[in-house]
Amino acid sequence: CFVRNFFRNKYYHHPMQYVWDVQPELARDWQAIVGQCAPEDEPASSIDLWPNGQTAILRAHLEGATQAAQLPPPDGVVGRYEFADNTALAVSAVPNAFPHTELDFGAVTWAAYGSRLLSDMGYGSIGGSFERYDISSYPDNNPAGHNTLVLREAVHPDFFEIDNTSQINGERGTIDLRTRDGVEYVELDGSAVYGANDPLYGGITPQVEDNRYGNRRPAGWLQGFQRLLIPIPGGHYLIADMFRTRPEMGAVTADEFWHVQSAEMPVTPDQCVDQPPHSWKDSYVDLEVIAPDTMLLQVACHSLVRGAPAESVGRIQGASLHGGRFELGEHINFINRVNQPEDFQRARWVPNEAATDGLRVFLLAAATSVDALPATQVTHRSCGDQECFDVQVDENLYTLTFTDEPRNWVLSGLVGWE
Repeated sequence: CFVRNFFRNKYYHHPMQYVWDVQPELARDWQAIVGQCAPEDEPASSIDLWPNGQTAILRAHLEGATQAAQLPPPDGVVGRYEFADNTALAVSAVPNAFPHTELDFGAVTWAAYGSRLLSDMGYGSIGGSFERYDISSYPDNNPAGHNTLVLREAVHPDFFEIDNTSQINGERGTIDLRTRDGVEYVELDGSAVYGANDPLYGGITPQVEDNRYGNRRPAGWLQGFQRLLIPIPGGHYLIADMFRTRPEMGAVTADEFWHVQSAEMPVTPDQCVDQPPHSWKDSYVDLEVIAPDTMLLQVACHSLVRGAPAESVGRIQGASLHGGRFELGEHINFINRVNQPEDFQRARWVPNEAATDGLRVFLLAAATSVDALPATQVTHRSCGDQECFDVQVDENLYTLTFTDEPRNWVLSGLVGWE
């Protein structure tokens, strides 16, 4: 059954495609092995966290949601369609101290009903500039290439979207499974990653020489940063971000970055049948800001069923303690580390003004079509000496309460999950 689950998650697995590259221990009758496992029913929801790798994934299974999940396995035993009825939100807390990391603590990817909605630029063109203040054209480098919190003031206010040093190389955060008011969720603490630890390494000035690397260390901006991932019934998810700057750094302009796979020419569902065989990374997503607090993500072609239109639509809504809005950014084209072209569309959640703290909640809702999306709304209000966010999903109301503590905001209550 372990092998069966591996192949359910690893279709198109590269080492299996080229027989001369397969290690001898992999030359087995995998279908016979997998055939010994009696399939089990999918849990309605689950959270898996891997403390060694510092990653986590939240999943939901909605039986019968898609047509793809009803298709027979193409190879007779286990098929790539089995997860089509799932939604999933994955997050990375991989320490920036690990070799070949992207300085992308808190980055999320989001998939629903057989297609990727939010994507990650992946392993990029890492160069010496990842610890420097000079500007270089690496769009996939550091936090700016990922779906996480990015501080405009880190490096240079005019070029923060290119090569950003919001996060500090060599630092690590934490990722934990929490339970509050009967609700299980994932909490990331990236305070150290964003500069909470002494010594403080300046802003743009002063800069501190670091003889170990022969260049300048990045800035330390925040004394606290936490990101929460909270599941909601129906295959939807909440992301809550809380941050506070170091007192000596003053106000910062902090944006949440969001990326989708894109293309120079839009792809429409009727064109899917004409598309050549693709890997899962080639799924085109149309990203549109339809209201100041709302983005719509529409996938064109199915990632699991070759040549078929997608059964995946997403909507992201946000609200903030200090106000803000979504802004659509530019298309980003570059050649990746394996000499393949990449095309992304970027959007940002932009605050109304710089601030010394932040408290934001985003709802990621998914469905198989635009018409099937639930009626949703995310609003902020003060509730006594605390701050509350109300999340409406059809007739269900979920409320998150936050308390202001000296180091940072903290989640203090969850209501509506009963």
